[in-house]
Parts: sequence; C-alpha cells; structure tokens
Amino acid sequence: MTVAGHRGCHQEGESPMEMSTDRAAAITAWVRQQRWFGDKSRQLDSSTFGSLGAVTLDNASIDLLTIDFHFRDGQRSSYFLAIVGGSVSDAQDPGAVMDAFELPQFRLWFARGFAERRAIAFGERTMSWIPGLVALSPGDGRLLRSEQSNTSIQFGDDAVAKVFRRVQPGINPDVEIIQYLTERTDFRHVPRHLGTITLTTEREGGAVTLAAVQEYVPNQGDGWAWLLQQLGSSSAAAQDALAAVELLGSRTAEMHRALASPSVDPAFAPERLDSGEVDALLVRLRSEAERTMASILAAEARSQSDVRDLGESVMRTLETAKWLPGSLKTRVHGDYHLGQVLRTLDDFVIIDFEGEPSRSLAERREKSSPLKDVAGMLRSLDYAVATHERSKPGSGASIRSWGVRAQSAFLDGYRASLEDDVSSLVPHEAHAFLASLDLYLVEKALYEIRYELDNRPHWLEIPLSALEALTARHRMV
Repeated sequence: MTVAGHRGCHQEGESPMEMSTDRAAAITAWVRQQRWFGDKSRQLDSSTFGSLGAVTLDNASIDLLTIDFHFRDGQRSSYFLAIVGGSVSDAQDPGAVMDAFELPQFRLWFARGFAERRAIAFGERTMSWIPGLVALSPGDGRLLRSEQSNTSIQFGDDAVAKVFRRVQPGINPDVEIIQYLTERTDFRHVPRHLGTITLTTEREGGAVTLAAVQEYVPNQGDGWAWLLQQLGSSSAAAQDALAAVELLGSRTAEMHRALASPSVDPAFAPERLDSGEVDALLVRLRSEAERTMASILAAEARSQSDVRDLGESVMRTLETAKWLPGSLKTRVHGDYHLGQVLRTLDDFVIIDFEGEPSRSLAERREKSSPLKDVAGMLRSLDYAVATHERSKPGSGASIRSWGVRAQSAFLDGYRASLEDDVSSLVPHEAHAFLASLDLYLVEKALYEIRYELDNRPHWLEIPLSALEALTARHRMV
C-alpha cells in the first residue's frame, strides 16, 4: 500500500490534480446522479474540488477527494469521494467514473484501519480510525445496493460500515447516540458501536465523521418491508403484526427512557420544556402551517374555502401545546419511521439515528419531546396502510380498520412501558398525552404535505387526508 500526501485544493480543471475540465465535469455529473446526493432539487452554480491524497492498492490508484457544491440560492454542500484514478484519467472517456468502494481491496483497506488504529496525515488534515469497545476484524466487505443516503458495506456477519458522503463538521448524531446507548445505558435494541473514521483539520478545528461501523444484526428486513409483507400475506399474519407493532411501541418507550436517564454529559442530560420554548415551537409551526396552506392552494389540491377551513383547524389544534410545559425534552431519534427499525426473528432493533437529512448537524442534535418520534412512527404506519391499499384495490375498509388498531396497539405498548415513569417524560394523563401528541402529528403531516407536493404529488392525498382528519377533532362544535 502506498499513501500520497495532501495535494491542495483546486477549482475545476486546475493543475494540482491534473484534472481536466471534462474530467471534473464528469465527476460532478456522476455525484449528482448518486442516491446519496441530497441536493438534487437545487440549481448548481459551481463546484470546487479538494484533494486529501491518494492511496495505491494492488496497482489501483485511488483519489480521496471532497467536492464542494455552490448553489444559486447561496447555500453550499460538501461530499466525500473515493475515485479510482484510472476511471477518470482516460482522456478518451472522461465520463467513466468508478467509485473506489466498488473495489474489494479498497473496502478491506478501509475497514482494517481499525485493527491498526490507523492515522494518515494529509497535510493539515488527519484521517483517523477510532475503534470502539468491541474488537473489529472484518474480512472482505460486500457493498450493499439498497437505496439510501449513505454508502453501506457489510463485512460478513460481524459488522456494517456506513460511509457518510455528506461532509459536515461537528458531531454526527448517529455515531453519538448509538455509542451513548450501547456504552452508557442498558438499552440493547440498537446495534453496538464498533468504530468511527474521522477527518480532522488543524486550521479549522473540530472533526468530520466520514464513516461509522456498527454491529451487523441478522434480520428479516426493515420494518417497512416486513409490515407490507405481513399485510399482503394473510389476515392471520396481519393480526400477528398487531402484537409486533405493540412490541415496537414498548421498545420505542424503552429507547426514550434510556435517552432520558440522568447524565453528566450536557448533550444527553434531560431538561424540562418551559413555556418559552413551547411558544417558540408554536411560532415555527404557525409559520409552517401558513406556508403549507399556501402550497396546497397553489397546487389546487383543495378549494380556497377548504384550505381556509383547514388552516383554521390547524391553528386550533396547535392550542394543545398548553399541555407540554413541564414534560421533558431529551435526545430523540429524530427521523423515526418503519424504515429505521429492523425486524429480527421476534423483536426489533432501532437504527439510523442521523435525524432528518435536510437539517444541519446542530439542529439534528437538539433536544425535543419524545412525542416527535411517536408521531413519526404513527405517520409511517399510516403510510404503510395507504401503500397496501393502493396495491390491493378493494381492501380499503378492512385495511383502514387495521391501521386504526395498529396505531392504538403502538400507543398501548408505548404508554404501558412508561406507567412507572416518574420523570414526566411525556404527559401522563391520557387526554394531555394525546393532545400533546396531536401537536407533533400536525408538525409531521405539514412536512409530509410539502415533501409530497415537491417530490410525489400523487402521494399528496395521504398526508393531506390525515391532517384533515386529525384537525377535524379539534374543530369547535
């Protein structure tokens, strides 16, 4: 193995990397086509490359790069790349870009750094492999092809490495929360933390998390795929799924109790929600509601009078925030849905604590009411029901009835696991609990409506109908 040092930063086509404009354009275009590129809807102004260095493995030269995208809205994003040098060095085929993670020898080199406690200096930057408390000795890794926002590699039945393509300075919440839960609490329904790869810069200070390695958990698929399979199998399987959903509610409450346990770490110490914070939440939600109503009207998804009535109902629903002050705010999952849990033989394991990808790391590390996660899972159950209904014409009434029972089962499991909680993690009294939960269900539905309008208009009716049904309960008689 040969490692070459830092070669500076450059604009497209500049000489430090001997990259022509065509080659730089090819890499830029390739990145924008990847599933993990999270800025597809933005208009690109320019891009800038930064070289960390190069690694030579079995005669394959691999460039370790960052690419900064500058967008016309004034925002910018940075991504981590590992490109096989030969794949972009052929002047006759500048578009032949090959991800180095496609090479078995690079995947193995990437993972074996933990056993070596590897640290490579690239000029002012250092790439460090930091092992967790459990030894990791991976063999050849298999690149996972599932659609996701990161690059994942499975190493036998031992570990899964997750490469965070988006370069963001600061503490990655997925690493932070998994490590906290596995090393400092008794909660065991998450994969164990096995290590991280970081990039530190002396001049800028702080570190960027490039990758994390976690324990591989044998499973039957994520909760979304598992539930759709159960619903499409038989009525008996659907009935059995209700018990599993109740168990998921219990595991969710146990996760929240672990995250609410006393801690000397200020990043995890639970705090009381005060009235000022709730007022600020209401200001934000009212603004989001107004923006969402305007988008619904512009899309002509409802009549002007219907939008006006819906907007008024949303505002009345937000008054339920009066029950929140005094309950706890803690670290939460932040992007909790069926796709973020794995169904094992008879239980669940919770994964992917990154939070909502569109938010900054600081925002994703903010404390919140655990009801935010509860609302996310309830909305995910509703989407699963709607997806099944669309795939099975004629199943409407029965599957919707199942959906109501599933949401009740989840909440039963959740609340039962908090019966002896004395910390006021969430409001205890049933009416206060459900009223406060409605606040976060509104928040989630508003987000879903805006997302569907921008990306999947044919799915708009799912969150829009849910919001209408939810807020109808709060209309004045």
